[in-house]
Amino acid sequence: MKYLYFTSVNCMPCRQLGPILDRVKSQGIHVQKIDVDTSNPLIAEMGIRNVPTVILVSKTNEEYTRMVGVQSEDKYISTYKEFNQ
Repeated sequence: MKYLYFTSVNCMPCRQLGPILDRVKSQGIHVQKIDVDTSNPLIAEMGIRNVPTVILVSKTNEEYTRMVGVQSEDKYISTYKEFNQ
């Protein structure tokens, strides 16, 4: 299980979220950063329309939950634990 973090260099909320997700990652939670300004096929596959978007997925990219906008570090950690029981 991991978070897919869809971001853009020109997005101010994305810049605010970056350090939060770095701290989440330091807790042993896998966070994969994806720049929406590239042609990554996951952007279309996951239906990304707004950034920042963070999606918790299974090992096979099955979506568990999606959060749009900036959430607290505790929210990302507690959501991960909720689905990883």
